[in-house]
Amino acid sequence: MPRTLLAVLLLLLVGMPAAAEEKRKPLTVEQASERVLAAANAKDNAALRALAGRDDPDPWIVVELLLVKQHRAAAVAFAQVARGAATEALARYAETHRDPLRRQRLKALEKLNAALGVGAWAQALAGLEAKDAPGLADSPTGVAGTRLVFGRGLALRELDRPGESEAAFRLAAESALSIGWLTRATLALHRAGRQAHATGDRKGAHAHWVRAHQTSQRLGDLELQAMTLSNVGVALLDLGRSAEARTAIESALGIRRQLARPLALGENLVNAAAVYQRMGAYGRALLALDEAHALATRAEDPALRATVLLGLGSMKLLVREPHAALGHFQAALAIARARQDPAGMVRGLQDVGACLATLRRLKEALDYYERALLILRTRSDERAVGRALTGMAGVYVRMGRRAEAVDAFDEALAIQQRTGDPAGAALTLFRLGALHGEAREHAQARAALVRSQAILDDLPKPELQMRVHWALAGVHYGLREWRLCVDRCRKAEEIAAGLLTELGDQEASGAADNWTGVFDTALRAATRLPPEERATELWHFLESGRAHALREAIQARGALEETLFAGDTRDELAAKRNAEARAMAALRAARARQRRAAIRAARLALDAVRADRAGLVARIQRTAKAGAALAYPRPAGLAVIQGQLGPHEALVLYGLTERDAVAMVLTRKAVRPVTLARSERVVAAARALLSDDGLAIDPTAIVPLRKLLIDPLQLPSDVRRVLVSPTRILGYVPFALLLPDRETAFVPSGTTYGLLHGQAEARGVGVLGLGDPVYGKQPSPVRSALLRGSLGGTLPRLPATRKEIEAVADVRLLGAQATEAGLEAALSKRTRWRALHLACHGLIDAERPLFSALALTPDAGDDGLLTCADLFGLRVFADLVTLSACDTAKGRLYRTEGILGLTRAFMFAGAPRVMCSLWKVDDEATQALMIKFYELWNPKGGKQGLGAAAALKKAQEHVREFRDKAGNQKWNHPYYWAAWVLWGLPE
Repeated sequence: MPRTLLAVLLLLLVGMPAAAEEKRKPLTVEQASERVLAAANAKDNAALRALAGRDDPDPWIVVELLLVKQHRAAAVAFAQVARGAATEALARYAETHRDPLRRQRLKALEKLNAALGVGAWAQALAGLEAKDAPGLADSPTGVAGTRLVFGRGLALRELDRPGESEAAFRLAAESALSIGWLTRATLALHRAGRQAHATGDRKGAHAHWVRAHQTSQRLGDLELQAMTLSNVGVALLDLGRSAEARTAIESALGIRRQLARPLALGENLVNAAAVYQRMGAYGRALLALDEAHALATRAEDPALRATVLLGLGSMKLLVREPHAALGHFQAALAIARARQDPAGMVRGLQDVGACLATLRRLKEALDYYERALLILRTRSDERAVGRALTGMAGVYVRMGRRAEAVDAFDEALAIQQRTGDPAGAALTLFRLGALHGEAREHAQARAALVRSQAILDDLPKPELQMRVHWALAGVHYGLREWRLCVDRCRKAEEIAAGLLTELGDQEASGAADNWTGVFDTALRAATRLPPEERATELWHFLESGRAHALREAIQARGALEETLFAGDTRDELAAKRNAEARAMAALRAARARQRRAAIRAARLALDAVRADRAGLVARIQRTAKAGAALAYPRPAGLAVIQGQLGPHEALVLYGLTERDAVAMVLTRKAVRPVTLARSERVVAAARALLSDDGLAIDPTAIVPLRKLLIDPLQLPSDVRRVLVSPTRILGYVPFALLLPDRETAFVPSGTTYGLLHGQAEARGVGVLGLGDPVYGKQPSPVRSALLRGSLGGTLPRLPATRKEIEAVADVRLLGAQATEAGLEAALSKRTRWRALHLACHGLIDAERPLFSALALTPDAGDDGLLTCADLFGLRVFADLVTLSACDTAKGRLYRTEGILGLTRAFMFAGAPRVMCSLWKVDDEATQALMIKFYELWNPKGGKQGLGAAAALKKAQEHVREFRDKAGNQKWNHPYYWAAWVLWGLPE
């Protein structure tokens, strides 16, 4: 039997006390006033205190009714025991207040409450403006008068008359303050601020909210203090006072956490997320929304959950995850429909439309905007209509319907100017300017963009500010104003850089790709600057436009480990991983039964579990970076990087713009910018060389690519080692083929190279090797769940890897021991290893790099797939990690960040250098190459070995020149040796 029901039955049996009965049944104001009168006449102070302790009839209204009935003594007696946060001045009011219109206003209040209770806003307003409430608009007095004018504000707000509503709430606040009713005054000022904010009166909103907060402080009500302080934060942000806004928002969150009220905290978190987003603090915005979503889900509150989903969707669009965003928006729209919430439906329709436009589903997007506009026009919400028209115009632009786009922009702009919507006008002008810019109508584009910028000078809209600078840079480029173009790009890049801070690694990579055009435009303009300016600008934009997330992760490594290895976090990570293993097992079982519906359901379930796990990883990364309080890791200057290069080293940074391929060559003594060729020629030549099947590589394609990428660099003859910082597809080019006489190593960027140097530690001891995993005969989940067709059936065993591990490793995990649990245990046995060598299959997920994996031996505890997500939970302290497996240098290719995959995951985990492969490698040739590499790099007997880059070069030469017993070159083709590349420190 439920405990609540049992308690009720026991009370019925033993007799329920009168006080408990009263608290259980709500009283009407009439009933309460009669009982108060009886208790006062009987001088029963205990009964008066019991009645005052109830919260079903408002004590103010009870006192008001007693005064109307001329029972002043009873009213005073009751007021004196009803003291509390909400009744601070009630006794004084009962003793002194006289209002001849009190009875009439009390009757009007009854009618008002009835109308508002059923949402009859127009009927309520008509009653308030009739003769029932004389003098109401001029000088309301007393409790009833205050409530009446407050109700009038509510009615006017719902009828979309924000200016009049603000005036009514302001009048209600003054009336409440005149009688000392601080709770009502705070709420009235809060609502007055909201209405002023809705009309674009930022200063007015700020003034109202500051007064509301001051009143809540006088009242001592922490709940109201949190609410009003949060509003003050929004107002401060509107006024461009970002630092103060952040302080206010975070103070409000602190109060909410102290009160431990989940739904109220959730609402505050959504508000905080909006402030963080507008400030450009995207990582913190996502953290706030994640927490709010968890609270809303646990509380099963659909309204809060819908609001959170809309916020999450907006953020997912900003970090270039449109499919995830669409799911959030559609879920929020479904909630709004179920709740019959017109405002929520309008917002959801527009957000779904914007997301569909991003996904190029333009007809569907237009349909959603048209449905939103249909609702908005019936609600007479002009400001919302203007913003919807701006979104619809953007869809017209993508559809090539220019005339309709211009008409929609013009109509939107007229509405935004009429209704005082500066943020909406700034966005419309930007999009209109961009439209003119694409048509090379430079004068019209400049005029619109300059107007947008003038508005944005007073608005905290960093992303839009960045885009306006970028668009103006395009105008300057079109007018051949190279210096002005580069300066605009610098401003845009500086803003964009701040937006990337404290995001998860994949989130930051996606967000950066939204703004690749800034760096593209800057590089194209920089190549046309005078020679004395060209090198500095090319370096700045080549360097700042790559490997941001890795730079930030290296700087935050200490904070990340502290966050990651906390007990609760590790438990949560383990739970997510176990859920993934169960989902993977379910998929294997479904595939074994060969039932399509079951396979599809299992795939969807696995995708959902993995999305959940990826979200946790991103949240942990954001939390760690926020805790580290990082400044944006600015790129190092030319002189700094030159000072870190050896006397015989060169660093080459490549860039691919929309037009030209460019490069920067740095040595200790010189800096030289180079324009290579048209980008399409370079990309075509790279593709001609590359192949997923290394045996299909055409050696004759090497020479054309070398002429495009290497010959123009004119590398000095004394350069023995080249550090290559590639971009886009060039990250998959085997530079050992292009630079056969020099050592090569890949570095994500010059700044990252410097950071890795700065964090170099004492040399490790011993080689930990894992190889020859037992894959068994069970169908691999890889085909459907990971590689989606790249491999099928079972994973073949790799017998040569056993000999490889036996030859290179001191500590060996072979066969059945080559499990993830065994690897984790072995790693922890030494402070730092000389190397970790993993010889197995590599499985790359180019869409979701977090689930690229190394295939180990499965056991009862896991499925045998060591994913990037798993590596995120490991400490890999080793001088070198060797991924002796197929395709391990590949991953998801971002235009700015570079390659996200296994290589980057091991760098995140603590390795300063990783050796990996660019294609599916030959088992036997790889064994020979690895044995030779370790002989040279980590010789026995304590001898000094070669640097990693030098050892790899000589090991590749060994395999290339290897001859069989008949004297024939066995592995001369590049397939056998050129796949291997070194990322990170070459020494």
